[in-house]
Amino acid sequence: MPRRISRRQLLAALGGGAAVLLARPRPRAQQRPPNLLFIMSDQHNYRVMGCAGDKLAITPNLDRLAARGVRFHTAYTQAPVCVPARMSLITGRYTHAHGALDNAYALPPDERTIGHHFAEHGYLTAAIGKMHFIDPDNHHGFDVRIDHKEFNATIPQEARVWHARSGDNTWRRTTGGFSPLPKEQFFECFVAQETVRFLQQQRDQPFCLWCSFVAPHPPFYPPKEFFDLFPIDRVHLPKQAPPDAPPLIPLLARKQQEWRGLTEEQVRTMIAAYYGMVTMMDESVGTVYRALEGLGLADNTIVSYTSDHGDLLYQHRMFLKFNFFEGSARIPMILSWPGHLPQRRVVNTIVEHVDMYPTFCELAGLPIPETVQGRSLLPLLKGRGADWPNRAFGEQGRDMRMIRHGRCKLNFYDGQPLELYDLENDPAEFYNLVGKPKLQPVVERLKQETADWLAATPPDRAETAQPLKAGRRQRLQAD
Repeated sequence: MPRRISRRQLLAALGGGAAVLLARPRPRAQQRPPNLLFIMSDQHNYRVMGCAGDKLAITPNLDRLAARGVRFHTAYTQAPVCVPARMSLITGRYTHAHGALDNAYALPPDERTIGHHFAEHGYLTAAIGKMHFIDPDNHHGFDVRIDHKEFNATIPQEARVWHARSGDNTWRRTTGGFSPLPKEQFFECFVAQETVRFLQQQRDQPFCLWCSFVAPHPPFYPPKEFFDLFPIDRVHLPKQAPPDAPPLIPLLARKQQEWRGLTEEQVRTMIAAYYGMVTMMDESVGTVYRALEGLGLADNTIVSYTSDHGDLLYQHRMFLKFNFFEGSARIPMILSWPGHLPQRRVVNTIVEHVDMYPTFCELAGLPIPETVQGRSLLPLLKGRGADWPNRAFGEQGRDMRMIRHGRCKLNFYDGQPLELYDLENDPAEFYNLVGKPKLQPVVERLKQETADWLAATPPDRAETAQPLKAGRRQRLQAD
């Protein structure tokens, strides 16, 4: 394995926020372990990809990545909100275990991450783009960290002012359109460029690299060239609950009020702008992947793509996330490593975000840390997943939980009625089946499975976790 750089050497090499040139002796080809390139977006609805069957979506680069690997059709986030979802990805642990319960909670500094683990095995680790570390001075095991601070230094003042409007919740949550800024002044272009720079400079040593975009997270205002790809008369509104469907539980019915005043044209405009944001992000994915190929690294690099959570896109007359409907809790997930993993395969088995970390370890030939709570996906990748549990768990805060097992999903909202959905017969989740006498055994079984899961993964952080000071302000700014 190549030698590990010291922190002093790293800091001495940093300059101007660009990816760092760190010299290490190049190992012989037969000794070199595979690289890891983890590509991530924010709030990408799992359906909005050409490879997922969406005829409106324009995602040629994600489609190509899926064609060169395995797409997991039924993958779930550990939390339908940014910080806990991302911290579960880098720790391989459920949110009640790592303690970052929502956007007001930082990951405890002593939590071990994939950055720590891969670095200890000779990898240069880097996190370029949005990681949502709300304790910004802690890099949580990543040697190289490049984020919005470096991005803002590269764009003119008027662009910084325009992007700062994202702090206006009303504007970014209930409107859509196009931005006057060129794509070169968007975070996605910057992250792609810095990722390419890193690849060019670090091509001779094993790396564990996070490339993380913000799009398609609101505000839904892509550059005009991407917005114009989706005329609003081509946008189809999602089906809404039929008259005989039971009303939403009170918590979710209250959330609907935020978008109740929107006209059909405004809703179509928001959806069209969202699709434009996805296509802009996809273009940056292509920039990174073409660089990987041009540098001769593609055949020895495990490439993955996912998002932290989804967006409802006006399903149930809501946008955003914060609940366990499929549009919010289900996420895209793709793994590719030509010559080592199958190509053009779609796996329908239920999987979770926490399964990605142990999968990377096993593919790279590294031990899986005992703290990791997910399972390696390798049996499913090789068609040997007969004993796979086929279920997923989700959480938000201390009192909101979800279990999806097979065709059924049971949602627990603090102080609210339970929700039970049969996703085979009711994929749009219109008919809450709680209260049906014949289905009470199903409810009890799923409740018991959830209790058993919590007992098997003790909440070692949830009971003591405390939000950061000014946590409410940070939550509003970072959702």
